[in-house]
Amino acid sequence: MIHRRLGLGAGLSPNEIEKLGDPNWSDWSSFMPRDQRVIAFATAWTLRGEMSEEEMSLLAKEIGPQALVTLALTVHQANWTNRFAEWFVCPEKAKSASPDQTT
Repeated sequence: MIHRRLGLGAGLSPNEIEKLGDPNWSDWSSFMPRDQRVIAFATAWTLRGEMSEEEMSLLAKEIGPQALVTLALTVHQANWTNRFAEWFVCPEKAKSASPDQTT
């Protein structure tokens, strides 16, 4: 899968990639603190479409405002692509999705 190859190329271990793919896993302690904040951002942006002002401020200081905008756009694009594909490429999956999974 392309995500695995990209993750390995970015320096993640196979174990870290496996953990990130598990929707029930939330112990990010094996990741560096900056990476933990990036994961928290991606998770919040995906599930709620927002992040607290304090968390955004800390992340912006850590990675810089330009990288934060790039991260937000990347996560948004990935979410949009996945949701579009669920509805138009895999409509049988969309029919069984609850409203919470499609917002």
